[in-house]
Amino acid sequence: MLSLDQARAMRAGVILSGDRNQCAECGLLFASTPVFYRHRVGSADDGSRRCLTAAEMPRAGIEQDDNGFWSFASPGVADHVTVPVARPVLTRNGACENPAAADEARAR
Repeated sequence: MLSLDQARAMRAGVILSGDRNQCAECGLLFASTPVFYRHRVGSADDGSRRCLTAAEMPRAGIEQDDNGFWSFASPGVADHVTVPVARPVLTRNGACENPAAADEARAR
């Protein structure tokens, strides 16, 4: 995990406003929380939770913009990509680790 000083240094000159955020694990910048959750894969329960690499992002339908923020690919760019649906993951205390996935599940 990045230290607070490392995170500040990485985003020097970048303003995180609205829904923009930075991953505390890999330091990448995201245009929205749903994109952030899409880049986190694996399970916290079995210790396989990790960040997608920059090389894996396009296969997940995520692209980087000119400002360095990762966002969902433009319509038509990654229409052929099959991405597994995010599933809510409950932590040991019963909290939902991926609230965006829980919202998606409820919407179905």
